[in-house]
Amino acid sequence: MIVPRFSTAIRTVLIVTFIFGLIAGGILLNLPAARAHIGSPARTTFVDGDPLTAAQLNDSFSHVDNVFSGGITDSMVSGSASLQHSKLATPALLPKAWALVGVAALCNGAAAVGTPCSVDVSSRISSVVAGGVTGQYNVNLAYTPTNANFGILATGRIAGVNCNAGFQQTAAPQLVVYCFTGTTGAATNTPFTVMVLDD
Repeated sequence: MIVPRFSTAIRTVLIVTFIFGLIAGGILLNLPAARAHIGSPARTTFVDGDPLTAAQLNDSFSHVDNVFSGGITDSMVSGSASLQHSKLATPALLPKAWALVGVAALCNGAAAVGTPCSVDVSSRISSVVAGGVTGQYNVNLAYTPTNANFGILATGRIAGVNCNAGFQQTAAPQLVVYCFTGTTGAATNTPFTVMVLDD
């Protein structure tokens, strides 16, 4: 077999080319580490065989620590997370319970006490029942308040009709809604909305 002879210059070019090929191959096989060294984010998706530097490990833990120490943003929270009301920054500024009552079927407050009313939509209100008097409705919450120092807002759904609420207590019914006409003050049955503000 005839072995070709190359000049010193050609051999040098071949050796340099071979070395650069090894370097390039190593970088391509180790892209995560390469990206970290050339300024890309240190939090890389690693695969088996990738080297893990102390800086990359520390950065990942620092990121987790920052997130769980007040750095959580809206985009990080799943729409199905079902966060508890008490976990919010200012829970007392947000409704803890509310209901829309009597739109689909008007509730007769003068029915026997405890007669269920039609609740169109609600959150954390277990039931609304007749109070035994026209325009009077007892509201049962789906949770037990810590004390009776919670706020209530009740509004009528029909022009000229007003509602208010009171008699807060921790035992059911936790509050009572009263509705009346705006001109004569006569009690009247009407659709209404009720909202509870609580810690």
